[in-house]
Amino acid sequence: MKRKRAATNGKQAEMLESELVRKHAKLVAGIRQDHREKRKEGGGHHDLFHAIRVARTALCIAPDEETARLAWLAGILHNTDRLFGKKQTEKKLRAHLKDVRLDEAEKEKIINAVLEHDTPNNSKDGLVTIILKDADRIADAGAMQLMRGTQWFSGLPICLLGEPGKYSGAKFPNAKVVTDVIYWFLEWESHPKFRLRLPKAKKLAKPGFDFLRSALKDIRRQQEAIGMYPVPRAVKKIIGDYTN
Repeated sequence: MKRKRAATNGKQAEMLESELVRKHAKLVAGIRQDHREKRKEGGGHHDLFHAIRVARTALCIAPDEETARLAWLAGILHNTDRLFGKKQTEKKLRAHLKDVRLDEAEKEKIINAVLEHDTPNNSKDGLVTIILKDADRIADAGAMQLMRGTQWFSGLPICLLGEPGKYSGAKFPNAKVVTDVIYWFLEWESHPKFRLRLPKAKKLAKPGFDFLRSALKDIRRQQEAIGMYPVPRAVKKIIGDYTN
């Protein structure tokens, strides 16, 4: 049996999502309550709206409708680890999916996708997992990623002293400056362990990646405009032995 094509634009995704919300009203209510009760644990960067954006993105990049439906459920559930911790995630997922009318194999695809969504790409990843990984990486690609990065690492300096927009070399999640986060986002474009795999995801994300590169350039432009790059002698004296 030939599978139905997935959504090709936002309007078609909206129609399918409306159907899914009606069909899974109890599940949606439970997820909403999870985020309400665990608001602090999720933080602003993993709030309900992020889960909604990832789920919608999954609908837009999935290759067929059947898989899109499963990936949407995985997307709307994917903050569970942030809210309840890794040890409780699977138990929570099974409780949410208990009354959902899917066969056990489909439920396992959803659970596995959520459990694996923040891990590096793997040749053994199933299609639902691939969709969720890509959707989670690109749902906020662009300006919203800048804001999520500052939420996540709000206590860090914006950029390296004297090297605005330069990568510190820090590996996720141990950022030294907020601009490190932009470089991590850009890894999703080409890094073999994290790059996007679905054609629709690559196309959807490209404007966002272009924006992030331009943002790095603009950080340096701002400093050059006021004579702060290269770092002038007087500023070096102010900095002294201070480091980020």
